[in-house]
Amino acid sequence: MKVVNYSCMPGVGSVAKKDQADLRAKLMEVFGAGSIGTYYNKVNCYRNIPWHIKQRVDEVFNSFGVPSESVWHTWEEEEESCE
Repeated sequence: MKVVNYSCMPGVGSVAKKDQADLRAKLMEVFGAGSIGTYYNKVNCYRNIPWHIKQRVDEVFNSFGVPSESVWHTWEEEEESCE
């Protein structure tokens, strides 16, 4: 079974430094992240992100002027089955 990993670090790097705290707060809310550690885990590698969360992340970045196509880095990997 293939797993698709998503990283929105390219988008984070596109947001001005003065807006980083606001971006982090909004993304923590979208991710439901209760800690900075969870936030960074989700930003760096979110496995098989649900469509509705990806859409909300895109909306957050769009509010900072970053288009959706500039937000994501994705890659696939094999995951062993549970059998």
